[in-house]
Amino acid sequence: MKKVAGMTTDALVELFAEIGIAESEAMDFSETARFNRLFDKEMAVVNELRSRPGDQRRSLFGLYGHSNMQVRLNAAQSTYALNPVAARAVLEEIAASRRMPQAANARLSLDRIAEGTSALLDDPWIPATRKERLELHRARMVEAAQSDPTQMSR
Repeated sequence: MKKVAGMTTDALVELFAEIGIAESEAMDFSETARFNRLFDKEMAVVNELRSRPGDQRRSLFGLYGHSNMQVRLNAAQSTYALNPVAARAVLEEIAASRRMPQAANARLSLDRIAEGTSALLDDPWIPATRKERLELHRARMVEAAQSDPTQMSR
């Protein structure tokens, strides 16, 4: 994959859409390993856009109307903190479509938002690699165990 830091914002948006289309294809053929690699690339693009002045994830708003449902889902989830009303409308449209697995993913996001437990509400930095995500997960587990020892038994 190209180094995202040297790409223009427009090129990153185009790459984000290409990744979403490829993720959709990977899910259609149950290619989990491929999807996971694509997700890592997607997070690298999102984090690069976020790091740019003015949080350039705003450039993804234009993908809310993309023809590919996975691209729309990714855009809505990646920008929820910046544009919750429009992103929620996209998630609701996808959930109502009943096209799986995107509809289930959108419904889960909406349910977690309603419960107040969605990471989309916190707009956290999303580690770009599986190793970084695993390290973050372990740190959160340790933190949870220290605040509530019953967490360790789960």
